[in-house]
Amino acid sequence: HDALPIYFVAADSALGALAISTNGVDWSRLFPAPNTVTKWGAVVYGEGEFLAFDGSTSGYIASSVYGNVWTLHQLSPGEEIESATFGCGNFVGVGQSAVSTENFISSTTGTAWTTTAVPIDVTSNWTAVGYGAHRFIAVDAAGNIAWSSTSANCSAIIPKSPQQVSGNINSGKVWTYMH
Repeated sequence: HDALPIYFVAADSALGALAISTNGVDWSRLFPAPNTVTKWGAVVYGEGEFLAFDGSTSGYIASSVYGNVWTLHQLSPGEEIESATFGCGNFVGVGQSAVSTENFISSTTGTAWTTTAVPIDVTSNWTAVGYGAHRFIAVDAAGNIAWSSTSANCSAIIPKSPQQVSGNINSGKVWTYMH
């Protein structure tokens, strides 16, 4: 049985759901486990996989190839991820940790994560992150900006089909489009 590919995935942090669509007009809500308390706050696409991040401090990350069946992973320590992006073969998420000063997470696989502290204000709530021109750029709620250059020249990397386009929309929710 072939799964229908999902072309759009949106995080609905108010309801804790992920909304999926094949055409961008008709939407269905999913409530991936572990429970209805989880508030999916960010979603990103890269390397042939969707990742959804829990917007609370429980630290759940869900992954899916097609967008309709999700596998759960737990980040330890738990961190509230408010925004995520993909660039140069890396997933990067930012937010606020209740138990650590390491507010940035990164992964090349989407399952094994490295946490990093940002030397600005360790209590900052990082609200947005993006990738472009070989740099990851993040901003916190106070207006501080942090950036990190990638070590590799990614201009020669051809993205795997389908390519990803993502960005922030109202209230920091992130949408992803595959074509």
